[in-house]
Amino acid sequence: MEELLTVKQVAGILRISRQEVYRLVARRRIPYIRFSIRGIRFRVEDFEEWLRSKTITPAIGRTKD
Repeated sequence: MEELLTVKQVAGILRISRQEVYRLVARRRIPYIRFSIRGIRFRVEDFEEWLRSKTITPAIGRTKD
């Protein structure tokens, strides 16, 4: 069985409130599984992939104009 994260766990990892996690879900900004109105879980694999997609790498060797 695949590992799932709770809203509380995701909020802790991202260091945001649980309410903000629910906002991300409502706006479909984060992949999730819905079991009921508040029964939301996140597949670890999907969550990690989503985090990687949000990573911004700085340009190396760029100078200020």
